[in-house]
Amino acid sequence: MPRSDTRNPRSTFGGPQSATAKAMANIMVRLFPARFLALDVGGRRVGVAVGSQETGLATPLEVIARAADDKNVWRRLREMVRVEQATRIIVGDPVNMDGSAGDQALAVRAFARRLKGALRQVRVEMFDERLSSFSADEWMARDGLRPADRRRRRDAYAAAVILLDYFASEHPSQARNP
Repeated sequence: MPRSDTRNPRSTFGGPQSATAKAMANIMVRLFPARFLALDVGGRRVGVAVGSQETGLATPLEVIARAADDKNVWRRLREMVRVEQATRIIVGDPVNMDGSAGDQALAVRAFARRLKGALRQVRVEMFDERLSSFSADEWMARDGLRPADRRRRRDAYAAAVILLDYFASEHPSQARNP
C-alpha cells in the first residue's frame, strides 16, 4: 500500500498523519538523502512517486489533477521537491512499443522541458515508461486494492513502476534529458 505524504496534514490517500508517521518520514529523508521523484504524466493527471536509489525502493505518493495552465501541478511539485528533498525527477517517456514518439510522447517531452525550467534546482530526465500502467495494474491487484481505488491511484503506481525500472536498469544513462 502506498504511503501518504506524511508531511502534508491531509494526504491524497488518507486523513491526518500521526506524529509517529511524520517522525519516521523525517528519519527516512535523513537516512536516504538521494531522493528521486518520478512522474507519470497524462493529459488529465500526473502520478507522482518517490524513491531512493540507495534502497532501490519506490513508493506511490499521489495523483495531481491537471488544469489548463498546470499552475497547480508546478506548485505541488515544487512543494514535493522541497519536502522530499528530491535531487532528481524522472519523467516517464510514453514512447510507442516500436520506440517511435507519438503525440502523447511529444506532449510529455514538452511538459518535461517546462518542468526543467520551472524547477532548476533538480535534474530532470526522461525514461522509457512502456508497460508501466500494465505493471501498475498488476501491482495494485496483488496489493488487493478495490477497482475504484485502482482507478484513483493508477497514475501514482505507474510513476513508482517507472522509478523502479529506472533504478533496476543496468545503464541509468538510458535516461535522457528532455
